[in-house]
Parts: sequence; structure tokens; C-alpha cells
Amino acid sequence: MQGSHRLVNFLYSDKSSVPYYNQNAQIFYERTINADLSAGYNRFLALLEPPAKILDVGCGVGRDARYFEGLGYHVTAFDGSEEMVKFANQLLKEPAKLMFFEDMEFNNEFDGVWAAASLIHVPDNELPGILHRIHRALKPGGIFFATFKHGEGSHMQDGRTFYYMTEEPIRRYLGDQFEVIDIWTTEDLSSKVAHIPNKMWLNVLARKN
Repeated sequence: MQGSHRLVNFLYSDKSSVPYYNQNAQIFYERTINADLSAGYNRFLALLEPPAKILDVGCGVGRDARYFEGLGYHVTAFDGSEEMVKFANQLLKEPAKLMFFEDMEFNNEFDGVWAAASLIHVPDNELPGILHRIHRALKPGGIFFATFKHGEGSHMQDGRTFYYMTEEPIRRYLGDQFEVIDIWTTEDLSSKVAHIPNKMWLNVLARKN
């Protein structure tokens, strides 16, 4: 992926983060609704033909799901924040769902799963189970795209915990469930504004085995 745009959507394994995002939904809408994510979209959609079915995991204010819908894809979107879902439902043809990772019970339903910055609050010990649910949601050969904060460890900000990821552990977590197509990093310019330590995103593109 070229460019240095931050991919921001939100879903919360840690439900204690939800009040923060509910209270700041308007701010996140204004900050992210016009972000140019064309490079990420292009890498993902190059492997999917409309009217493929896409699951937007942690859709935030609905920016990405709206883009996919506009190109003729069938999109199911969900988020853990009620206020973010309200924003999304002002944009989307198909209403977004209010749900969490553990609510995913899809089985071989989607051609693609998009998880842009929606796994950033997920502890390492919970990630394998969530990836298994994503794997189960995909059809055989389905495409999975995700972004993680690049680095090691975690940090706290505004009562939320952010977890980092590097290439070796994500390959391990994906295991034999997925074939890794590509893993690459991009700069996170917005982290300089927020004064948080990480300055890069780890991008993952994979195919369900």
C-alpha cells in the first residue's frame, strides 16, 4: 500500500472502551469520514468482483462499508458502539448491526472480510479465537484484510488499551487457516497528533485455506 493514511474503524473486545467511543462518535466521524483509503481498498478489492459479499468487522461510522456499497458489493457491517452504528446507518443502504466479535456466528457467508484497525483493542490471548470466527465467516478462498498497530507490547490512552502486532506473530496467529498474500507497513501520521508512541500500521492481506 502506498501513502500514509491511518485506517481507523473500531470494534471492541474490551467493552470498557465502548463508552469512550460512544461519547466521541462525532469527533471520530469528523476525523475519519473523508480519509483517503484508496490504496487499501484497491489491494483488497483487486481480489473481489462485485457483487461479492463483504463483512466489515468494526465498521465505525460506515465510511468503508459505504465505499464498498457504492461499487456494487453486498456489505454486512457491524460495530460495538451504538453511537458509531447510528452514524453508519445514516450512510448505508443495509443497516449496520450493533454487535461484538463474540457475536459473530457467520458460516461460509462472505467473499471478503475487511477489518481495518478494528483489532487494535484485542489482547493477544483473544486474537486466535476472533481470527477463527473470521475464518469461519469466509467462504473457501475468501479474502481477509486487516490492519494492526505495528510494534510490540501495548499502551493505555484515555482508558483504552491498544495492542501492537508485528509480522512474525500475525503469521503464527493466522496459522494454517489462511494463506498470507502480503504483509506490509505504512506510516501513521495521525499518531503524531495524538502523541501516542506507535507511528506505523501493519497491513495484512490473506486468503482462507
